[in-house]
Amino acid sequence: MNPPLPIQILIADDHDVVRAGLRALLGRYPDIAVVGEAITTDELLSEAARASPDVAVVDLRMPGGEIFEAIRNLRESSPRTKVVVFTAYDDARDAAVAFRSGAQGFVLKQSPGGDIVEAIRWVHAGRRYIDDAMAAGIMQVLLDAPDASALADAPPLSEREARVLDLVARGYTGPQIAVEMGVRVGTVESYRHRIRKKLGLKSRAEITQFAQAGHVRTRERRRVQSHGSRKS
Repeated sequence: MNPPLPIQILIADDHDVVRAGLRALLGRYPDIAVVGEAITTDELLSEAARASPDVAVVDLRMPGGEIFEAIRNLRESSPRTKVVVFTAYDDARDAAVAFRSGAQGFVLKQSPGGDIVEAIRWVHAGRRYIDDAMAAGIMQVLLDAPDASALADAPPLSEREARVLDLVARGYTGPQIAVEMGVRVGTVESYRHRIRKKLGLKSRAEITQFAQAGHVRTRERRRVQSHGSRKS
C-alpha cells in the first residue's frame, strides 16, 4: 500500500523571516509539504489556484486587498483548501471575523511551534483549531458582538441555550444537564444542536471548547439587565 500523500501547504506572509521559519519548521514533518508561497493577497489567490493546496497558512496583515475578503474568495474559488490564520495580532474580533470569513484555524505566532503543526493537521482532518490563548475572547465576541460588528448576524443564544452552555462548561453530561434543567435528554440534544448552528460549531467537542474557555453571557441577558436598571 502506498503511504498517504503529505498535506500540501501554501504559506502566505509578507515577512521573509516568517516564511523561512515556517518552511524550516514544517520541513521537519514528513506528513507536511510546502508547495507554494505568497506575499500579497493577490498572490495568495493566484498561488492557491496554481498549487491547489490542502491548507493555506495566512497572515492577517499583508499588502494587497482586504484579507477577510481574500479568505472568502479563496474558500469560494478553492473549497478544498482549508485556511489557518497565523498572526502576531491577538485581537479576538479579528479572529472571530476570520472564522466567519471561512478560516478553520487561528494560531498566534508567539505560540509554541508545535501549535501551527497541530492546527494544520486538525483543519486538514475537517476540524476547527483555536489557539488556547484566544478561545475565551473569541467566544465572548461571538456571543456579545455589538450591532455594528461584522458578527451582528450571529443569532443570540436563548436563556436556556446559555444555561446548557454554562453546564457544559462545568463538566455536566447530557443526562446530568437534563436532570438539572428538568427536561428530557432529547431536549438537551436539541439545545446542543441549536448552539452549534448559531455559533458555527461542528461538534460537541467544539461546544465544550468554547464553553470551558470562559464565562458565558448572552445579549438577551444583557438586554434584560439594562431594561431592569432603567426601570429601577
